[in-house]
Amino acid sequence: MTYERFWAKAEPLATSLSASHPIWAHSLDVAATLAALLDANRVLWDRMAGALGCGPTETMRIAVWLAALHDIGKFSAAFQSLAPEAWPEEALGETVPGFASGDRPRHDLLGLWLWENGLSGTLTGRAWPGAGETLDKLAAAAFGHHGKPLSHQDLERVRARKDIGEASQAAAQAFAEAITDLLLPEALTATAPRAGQPAVFLLAGLVNLADWIGSNKGWFPYHSDEASPADYWRLARERAGAAVRKAGLVPPEPASELSFTALTGIADPDAEPSPAQRWAMDVALPESPMLVCLEDLTGGGKTEAAHILAARRIAQGRASGVYWAMPTQATANAMWTRQGSMVNGLFAPGSQPSIVLAHGQAGLHEGYLASIGRRENAYDGETYGDGQGDETASSSAASWLAEDRRRAFLADVGAGTVDQALLGVLPTRFYPLRLLGLAGKILVLDEVHSFDAYVTAEIERLIEFQLRLGGDVVLLSATLAASVREKFVRVAEAALRPQSPPRKGRKRPGDPQPVQSAPFCAAPDAPYPLGTLVASGTIAEKTLCPSKRVARRVPVRLIGSVEAGLNAASDAAAKGAACCYIRNTVDDAREAWEALRAVGIEATLFHARFAQCDRQRIETDVLATFGKNGTAEARRGRVLVATQVVEQSLDLDFDVLVSDLAPVDSLIQRMGRFRRHAEKRDLERPPGLGPTMLVVSPEPAAEAPQDWLHAVSKRMGAVYQDHGVLWRTARALAAAGAVDTGAGAAKAVQVRSLMASVYGCREVPEGLARATTQAIGSEKSAAAIADQFLHKFSNGYSGEHFSMHEDHATPTRLGEPTTTVRLALVGEDGELRPWHAGDVSEAQAWALSEVRVASRLVPTGSEPAESWTAAAEAVVATWPKYERDKVLAVLESSDSVGKWTARLEPPEGFPRNLIYSSRKGVSVSQ
Repeated sequence: MTYERFWAKAEPLATSLSASHPIWAHSLDVAATLAALLDANRVLWDRMAGALGCGPTETMRIAVWLAALHDIGKFSAAFQSLAPEAWPEEALGETVPGFASGDRPRHDLLGLWLWENGLSGTLTGRAWPGAGETLDKLAAAAFGHHGKPLSHQDLERVRARKDIGEASQAAAQAFAEAITDLLLPEALTATAPRAGQPAVFLLAGLVNLADWIGSNKGWFPYHSDEASPADYWRLARERAGAAVRKAGLVPPEPASELSFTALTGIADPDAEPSPAQRWAMDVALPESPMLVCLEDLTGGGKTEAAHILAARRIAQGRASGVYWAMPTQATANAMWTRQGSMVNGLFAPGSQPSIVLAHGQAGLHEGYLASIGRRENAYDGETYGDGQGDETASSSAASWLAEDRRRAFLADVGAGTVDQALLGVLPTRFYPLRLLGLAGKILVLDEVHSFDAYVTAEIERLIEFQLRLGGDVVLLSATLAASVREKFVRVAEAALRPQSPPRKGRKRPGDPQPVQSAPFCAAPDAPYPLGTLVASGTIAEKTLCPSKRVARRVPVRLIGSVEAGLNAASDAAAKGAACCYIRNTVDDAREAWEALRAVGIEATLFHARFAQCDRQRIETDVLATFGKNGTAEARRGRVLVATQVVEQSLDLDFDVLVSDLAPVDSLIQRMGRFRRHAEKRDLERPPGLGPTMLVVSPEPAAEAPQDWLHAVSKRMGAVYQDHGVLWRTARALAAAGAVDTGAGAAKAVQVRSLMASVYGCREVPEGLARATTQAIGSEKSAAAIADQFLHKFSNGYSGEHFSMHEDHATPTRLGEPTTTVRLALVGEDGELRPWHAGDVSEAQAWALSEVRVASRLVPTGSEPAESWTAAAEAVVATWPKYERDKVLAVLESSDSVGKWTARLEPPEGFPRNLIYSSRKGVSVSQ
């Protein structure tokens, strides 16, 4: 074999071929792994087959063959010279060519060059006659297996004579023909699809994942005997099956029992499903992808309804798991906890599904999802190409999965922020892996009303990708504006429409006709609560009755000052009530907290500017105290001052609720934390409190001036820039006097009518018109920016359109840029250690010591004081390379109340003092 001595994997400073692994063997490792992944996950196999328009057997054959070709660029002289000791002298001669630093093209790019300059012409007819265009796209996806799609602009810079060499090109050709004889001895007969974009994205993710697993030396030892490729292929298949099982990538068997009790974990035999839950149990589900939009009151059982839908789809064989995309970290934490008690309803008894939190360091399971990122595994040995732009699969796998949040896309059940899912439609490295993980799952997007125009545009694109890749989407909201609902439904309708290849020229008789839109109620006064199901050519709506358990009338009263809000909180605490004051900004929350402390009330402060460990600690305490299981003694007289982190999806119950003025949908969400568990709590509540929610707001006068909001807070106008929305909210609540969610559709529809009175018109006082006009312009601009930045499905997996970025450098939300700061303390030995001191690994301790700060306060690239330069450099050197741009702040001194200070030197400008307190959070001063 002319190709047998070319290496693919090598130990550093290899001295013999026994310390390397040949290309042909590694290629079969990866091909076998891809086969094992499809064998284990029938959902993904079906997705690939549907995307290719082939039967399962032919789909497996072509995907495995392409996976075997993924590393063919490693035959190049440029790549082989990375390990001179393993240089294939018999084939390429004694001289090892030299390459200047940064002058060595990546092997994935060289693989595409080989395909387009010979392999495509000789192999397409043997593999899939007539599928030239489709195979070109699929092959490019397989070659681009290191997280970046390949660009023809880069391809033009390849110097074939030096970078590849004629002998290498001949060896690559011989290898490709031998692999084709082994894995694809008979050509495919299926008609190739003309578009093929879904298959391209899926294959890119599958080959990437298979390469990571197939590069694990512990599972695929380096080949040292003289076995033939045919014999080795049988061995690789056995190893691959075991590796995929050890990796934890075999989905559990679906649950056979789909009873209400099994699905929800509600043990009460007398418990009745809510109307939303009953609809989720009874609605006819299609055999094709679907979007479900469920609008119901806070506390109406939407989470359980979505869980029921997920269980039915898993039992149908339409999904292998579920990903819960939440608006904030706090809501993701809460959902992860809830899934721990509900997940058994999805899978067969005795199974051990992996449940991963997509942003934190909790609940990680053994197997691949945990072990692939460990430093002690076999990946550490393969470091060729470091700094040369030709990263190993091993190092890319370890670094990408080093952050636990990414593992949720490969777990059976993931709960995390929506941002992690949105990175799948943004130009980030390895984005096809996210798309692959989501495509096999139910994607549940919770609280979809809570996003701005930019994120809403991202969600629209995510819905399109998920549906076109064959997955399902479930949207949950209590307060979804009619216009946003219509956008989501129309995006789904278009994505699910049968895709016909474009035909040039005029339409002819017999051409496919466009699918007609089904009846759809997009009016602001649409029924409420409402379930909507969109499938191919169908939009079905079901008016739901409000759940009796959440039916109530909540009086709302406007109070004119922050002082009045603080007095209400103080009075509530004096009476022994559990009270919450929700402020719209962190600085306002801090001021309120300090004001309450000044009068002797030991309130708890909860916002987003805490180190991760302190934020989790506070969140745990808040849920334990004010949650459903909090005791009357623990709640008595307690006051929580919080920002929007408690606004939604947290199961909290307060006797008294005070809130800054916010848009009507946000206030209705906040109302969901007010006397939430009436049956359990009403007998415990102190007397004389009154059932009214208090909203701190200026009077909504018809002639409101430009500085109308300043009577409450000068900062509020920066958070909610459309002052007209705030004014209309105040006016609507003042006129209504209450929010009525009583039993009976006529009463519950008030939620819809309140939304329409705020978002369904543009009336605004002249003094606020300028701010409103600017806000509307900003929304349109944000949507346009998103459209330019997001992937377009029709572009496929191509590097021609974007430069790829790392996750942390890709904003999922517009707004003020932030810098991630890691807090360090000085140990007794003078060494720096993480702020978090719990029983976790050092990597987790540093992650739990992170806090995000506005970049205008702490610019990227800031460094600790000069006296700590050497110590800081030593610490940062131990972090994964993709984390080394995070700022290290050395906390040197503290006062009697636990306030620590760190000196930071920005790249430009004056030094900064970063001040941190575990009770108050982070602040910065010059």
